Amino acid sequence: MNKNINKFVKEILETDKRARVDDFYLIAQVVKRMSYRVNTVSFLYVLEHAKDFNLPSFEAITRARRSVQQKNRIEQGWEELIDKEAQELRELEEREYHDFYGGFRK
Repeated sequence: MNKNINKFVKEILETDKRARVDDFYLIAQVVKRMSYRVNTVSFLYVLEHAKDFNLPSFEAITRARRSVQQKNRIEQGWEELIDKEAQELRELEEREYHDFYGGFRK
């Protein structure tokens, strides 16, 4: 399923700028592409029955976004798949997380 997730994420990032800055929007787009049935039920039902719909976890989708953006930035120079402001904010939050929690590791 990981290859499918990466494929869907890459296709969405290439065509939809909002998905580059909003992980919840990206998740919604991936879920819509992976299962047409989710459009006919409530969000809560989808969450409770994600495995029945054969849907990936939210973390798997955001991990795929990071992977696709990083891979394409390095290999193909696809800077346009990355919203610079969102990337800077993510990097700042990651540094803050490591600064705060980093001291607790041994």
